[in-house]
Amino acid sequence: MGRSELANDWQRWLADNLLRGVADEVLIKRLVERGLPEPDARAAVAAARGHPFVRAALRIAEALRRRDALLGVQAELSELLLPTGSCGGRSRAPRGSWPSTTLRSAR
Repeated sequence: MGRSELANDWQRWLADNLLRGVADEVLIKRLVERGLPEPDARAAVAAARGHPFVRAALRIAEALRRRDALLGVQAELSELLLPTGSCGGRSRAPRGSWPSTTLRSAR
């Protein structure tokens, strides 16, 4: 590797780990362990983080993390409303329960 230049495999590794949310310091440490001088490792991480493709992908990755968090909350709420296996043959929530009253008031 030349000064501040990473092989394509390392560039992909760096972009992938940035998108996974790995801290810059962890990435710099790994690059230094692999023989890149620390100033060059810092420059490589900064360059990758500033690349237009990576910046765009980071926004998408963050949106996906938020979506996944919301889906997790939705799944937990769903489990609270109707625990797995506890349907008891009912096709709808009992009258006066939260979903029923909320749906009626929205009409």
